[in-house]
Formats: sequence, structure tokens, C-alpha cells
Amino acid sequence: MSVALKDPHPLHVDEEFARSVGFPTVALSGAFPVGLLAAMFTNWAGIENIKKFSARLTAIIFPGDTLACKGRVVKKWEEEGQGLAECELTVENQRDQLVAAGRVVVLLWK
Repeated sequence: MSVALKDPHPLHVDEEFARSVGFPTVALSGAFPVGLLAAMFTNWAGIENIKKFSARLTAIIFPGDTLACKGRVVKKWEEEGQGLAECELTVENQRDQLVAAGRVVVLLWK
């Protein structure tokens, strides 16, 4: 995947290198969990309704990790005749460790 993202850093593709710098194996690109969050939300709200989206990686993800994406509405309001909501997004691994976090503002109605 990292090669597809044009990030052929040895940490993402070379097991021996990853171990030499203290990792148990190669690390997945940070774009992976961000993409999961984007897909989760656009599948729910539709890409055309996303007004703002931001996300950040908070921990390293390794092949074989099991990830769970979650979202919750933290604020709803009306602006210029449109209903909007801000949602908090998270990705956690099988150890309940936060690996990515984000926020999205979505159009609910016009």
C-alpha cells in the first residue's frame, strides 16, 4: 500500500529495516486509518455532504491489527438555512488503543 501511496519508505516495505529501528514488523502508512475514517463517513453521509474533514494519526498500525472505526455527533446547528453537524471520529486497535482521530462537519439538510 505504501508504494501505491508513493511512500516507499523502508519502514513501510522492508521488514529487516523496520526491525532494525525497533519495530516488530513494517508499519502501515498513516493514510490507511485516515482513509478508513473518510470511507466510513462518506458511506453514511455521502461525499457531497462533507463540509470539513480532518484527521491525525496517533499511534502506529501494524499488519494484522484489528481496527474499529467509530463516530459520534458532538454538535448540531443551523446556519444559513442548512442543518449541520460536527462529528468526532476515532479508529482503535484490538488493544483499545486510539490509532487515529478526526473531526468532520456534515450537511444534514438544506
